[in-house]
Amino acid sequence: MTKTAEDNFRIEVWDREEKTHLETVCRSPDAVVSQAAWQAAIRRRPGMLLIHYNSRHVMEKIITPGEVKIPPQTVIDGSIHAGLDVSLEICANGTRCELGANAARIMQR
Repeated sequence: MTKTAEDNFRIEVWDREEKTHLETVCRSPDAVVSQAAWQAAIRRRPGMLLIHYNSRHVMEKIITPGEVKIPPQTVIDGSIHAGLDVSLEICANGTRCELGANAARIMQR
């Protein structure tokens, strides 16, 4: 993901001890996209520590319910679910969103 000056909202995945940053799920200037990504990340990353930021401010921080199902070797290029991340990056940056105006609604399913 290319970071821009407007990418205030971001979601990061950390190990449970909060010592190792595993991935950044989403960076977005849009609060609605960020909230949709937050809800999707909670469902798709069970048993992991998620932190939702607005710039440097921690908005939400949780260990998601469930057991970790994804072994470390599944992480590819710093991303567990590359397809989800690419879609969110494209929608968040407004360059070419195949999901259109329904991106937030689709991501909440």
